[in-house]
Amino acid sequence: MIYPESNRPRSTRRLILFEDTHSLKISKSEKIISNKGRFKIIGSKVLHPSQNDYSASIPCKSLDTLAFIFAIDSISFSDGEYEVKGLNNWLQEGIDGNLSIENIRSLESFFLDSDGLDFEIISNREIRFGKEGLHTSSLPVKRLLQYLNKNAGEYKRRGEQLRLCIISPNFEGMKYNGFNEKLSSMEFENIEPHIGFICLRIGDYESMAEDRLFEYPKGVIRERKQNKYSEYILKVANSLRTKMFIDLSKDLGNLVPNSNASTQLFAYVKKKPRRTAYTPKDVMQAFIEQSRQFESICKEKTYEQIVEYLSARNFLSYSLTISRKPGESEHCKTLKAEKLKDSSFTESEIRTVLTNILGSEE
Repeated sequence: MIYPESNRPRSTRRLILFEDTHSLKISKSEKIISNKGRFKIIGSKVLHPSQNDYSASIPCKSLDTLAFIFAIDSISFSDGEYEVKGLNNWLQEGIDGNLSIENIRSLESFFLDSDGLDFEIISNREIRFGKEGLHTSSLPVKRLLQYLNKNAGEYKRRGEQLRLCIISPNFEGMKYNGFNEKLSSMEFENIEPHIGFICLRIGDYESMAEDRLFEYPKGVIRERKQNKYSEYILKVANSLRTKMFIDLSKDLGNLVPNSNASTQLFAYVKKKPRRTAYTPKDVMQAFIEQSRQFESICKEKTYEQIVEYLSARNFLSYSLTISRKPGESEHCKTLKAEKLKDSSFTESEIRTVLTNILGSEE
């Protein structure tokens, strides 16, 4: 299912960064990737870890690993060995200057959640770093932009393109279809932590209020709505009963006096933030609690809704090129995002895999 950019094997293991660490945990447990996050691509096929080395593709056992395979398939990887790691911590180390040059050079691609945002605005255009560049309240995307800006020189010298896959809205969007029917009987305090707000724009902010909105969307909305905040949240929650995200850009005029014409504001169903954890056991327990909470408030997609989701263009992939025009200073470097291929899975193949996971069609 994976079409390589070239058949030349990689001499070193290439690095893939995933925002969704839940999918990595499940993919490791189902042996889609090794316990160290490794797999191979040979002759366009993904090879999974076996007892001795690597073997041909095995059936996915869950929707989580199916989503992982779909994401990997959205980018044309060359033959070679790959390792998958969590995105946030790795990028932060790169921003802090704690990565070796070998680590920086091994980076191949990033996989990020859109949380509803329309990233089509970056398609086939050059975006400068800095005030006139891409701005968002999404912490993973912020870190990615910081990292690329800091290490732009290395990727320009390397002469290779980085690859980016935007998953819409996130991995949970494949399994769930918004809040469940118990929503009407839920307490406000049970709903509010599971609603996130997120912003995106290209170019500078038009007002200080807009700048604050990008720093803390929920806080600004709470301030503006004041005693009507609970009512507003419940209205948003009701709109999230049949989908995982909604476009609230029409509300911008009531939240900030002036905003950039490209500014987007979305609400999305999110997992409740995990409590601070200090030991590996605490981390795992917090992870389990977070997943259970999320499952209790959301309703699952039907068989046909999953087919529709996977048949749509919810895994958008781009090649990223960092450049600087002759005569311009180093801080004027730009990022160009060019769209790559769509998924190579057919509807028939999707149905076959789904039937293996879920059983017969509903």
